[in-house]
Amino acid sequence: MNFLGIDTTSRMGSIALCQDDHLIMQEQQGVVGNHTSRLLTSIDHLLRTADWKKNDIDAIAVAIGPGSFTGLRVGLATAKGMAFALNCSLIGISSLKSLAFNARCFTGKVVSIIDARRKEIYAAGYEFKDHSLVKTCLDECVHCPKKLADKLNSWNDNVLLVGDGALAYADIFSTINDRIAIASPSMALPQAYQLIQIARESDEYSDLCALAPNYIRQSDAEIGFKG
Repeated sequence: MNFLGIDTTSRMGSIALCQDDHLIMQEQQGVVGNHTSRLLTSIDHLLRTADWKKNDIDAIAVAIGPGSFTGLRVGLATAKGMAFALNCSLIGISSLKSLAFNARCFTGKVVSIIDARRKEIYAAGYEFKDHSLVKTCLDECVHCPKKLADKLNSWNDNVLLVGDGALAYADIFSTINDRIAIASPSMALPQAYQLIQIARESDEYSDLCALAPNYIRQSDAEIGFKG
């Protein structure tokens, strides 16, 4: 089965092509430009480089958030448009879950932390064993870093923190206790390849019309409007 993966939840987007469990190509984009101007061009380039036609795509895995509000809208709109035009399956995946899969080799609890700005973070926790997701140990939430640190301090497990939010507030998280570790910057961003792996393992397809971004909190515009 041929998959296209699309992640636009951060400024550095990611797209990937997989055939069954084999990664064909993945592109990590830079911070120059925006998803609106480059996403379709990047997908077209990736397909041509892999010698795939658009009709070769059987399913699209797309990150639905949380993350950049604009990026989420662009990525999901693109994925929906392509899925409709190509009559292929669409699978929406949590960006926090796909981020945790960067550390799926860690036996224990992995907490994904995405910088939500406004001195807040998006977070969720997962437990892995033998590279497989066993359970969710922290539901998706938005917190101030100190509140999450207090919660993690109450756990009696080894925990690996992964994501740009863990790096942004390393001064808080690195001093919790010696059971808490922060993953390297190379693991800090969601990857489209991980979206595809989750989609393959879940085998749960999304409704094209009903699938919507998972913002978790209100947008900056809504917060500003309401004061």
